[in-house]
Amino acid sequence: GMSTERFLFMVSGKNVPSTRFRMLPYVSALRSLGYSCDVAYSYPEKYDSYRLIGWRLSQRLKRSVRKWQVLKAGFTGYSAIVIERELFDSPDFQIEEQVSKLSAKLILDVDDGVFLRYPEKFRRLVQLSDHVIAGSSIIAAKLEPDSKSISVIPTVLDLDEYPTKMQHDHVTDAALRIGWIGTDSNVEYLNLVMPAIRRIQQEHSCFLRVITGSKSSLQKLDTDGVEVEFFQWDPATAIQKLSECHIGVMPLPDEEWQQYKCGCKLLQYMACWIPSIASPVGVNRDIIRHGSNGLLAATTEEWQNCLGRLLKQHTLRNELGQNGRSTVEESFSLSSQITRFLTVLTS
Repeated sequence: GMSTERFLFMVSGKNVPSTRFRMLPYVSALRSLGYSCDVAYSYPEKYDSYRLIGWRLSQRLKRSVRKWQVLKAGFTGYSAIVIERELFDSPDFQIEEQVSKLSAKLILDVDDGVFLRYPEKFRRLVQLSDHVIAGSSIIAAKLEPDSKSISVIPTVLDLDEYPTKMQHDHVTDAALRIGWIGTDSNVEYLNLVMPAIRRIQQEHSCFLRVITGSKSSLQKLDTDGVEVEFFQWDPATAIQKLSECHIGVMPLPDEEWQQYKCGCKLLQYMACWIPSIASPVGVNRDIIRHGSNGLLAATTEEWQNCLGRLLKQHTLRNELGQNGRSTVEESFSLSSQITRFLTVLTS
């Protein structure tokens, strides 16, 4: 019953996107439904090390913390334990093996191509898990052969954090903001859209707003002749800064790793009522119905064409923005998936 179910989430870190988008929204939703949820964070965060003690000692600290968490889980008695991706960014899986021996139902959540890095490890992790949650059907197809049971639950957004209506009057705006939000390591993908922006700027007044971790990552961009505005990513202001944009872009190279991305920034644009253009790579093809709730562009010519259409036609921007928002509400919102997520935990 209600009070006896207790869940543990073993996550990468408060600021890691997969934790912020795939785990923490469910934790707060489940708690508000009366379920008891504990969160075991990586310490330091999974992809970080403490400069003071250096990389090697940081890795040892991460392991010690995880061992202690597993020990504690053993005598807490959970009905289900969710592991987000993997416990360490490394090829070994001894500690996951210990978790799998606890009496809890073990659930593995995979929202990225991490299995490309450590194929052997992920084969084992999938086999050890009672259930796998895949972030997309593309990931599910890859992991299904080794899994006992698998379901596709897309990355979701908690719409309480997003604006309740479109943020600007498209008719009166002069220079239009083309927006991008993401991590420093992905900033370089913007080079795919730079030639198109460069050309389109000759006929339309527009500029690029980049919301990311550090300004230095913009050095990877060939911004020659393109006006770029930088905002430091901050959980308190990011959505506000994003919703001031008129167009959102998600360029991706068509490569193996990118096939498995879960379209998170695209969904963020759509949740902000922003008409979006994305590369037709991976799950983006499933999220966007071209011309209805967004646009898909593969070549510089297509990017230029799509940007041109959106910059010219404020009615099209409005329409795509509204339809994009409806898509998120129906299929990619926390409220649209919480029941399915809960079923995985309890069934």
